[in-house]
Amino acid sequence: MAAAMSITAIPILGRIMVELNISRTRIGSLTISAAAADDASGWILLALVTANRAQYAEPGQTWSDDCRGRRLCLVHGVGSASSA
Repeated sequence: MAAAMSITAIPILGRIMVELNISRTRIGSLTISAAAADDASGWILLALVTANRAQYAEPGQTWSDDCRGRRLCLVHGVGSASSA
């Protein structure tokens, strides 16, 4: 989830920079370059996480099954720990 959330919307960033008139400045170039590098690493990380998940998944198991199970464990684990 964190890998997916870290990916930047470069067109939106570009639009903001144009509106602030910093698209042709040194800080503008640095900003868009950093966002592009961040996006590249984010997509690579997301691909690795997805490939790893697909490799170790049980046949027929989906992401929603896995997430639902984790959510139930968290809710019941926290509920039973707080009532003790």
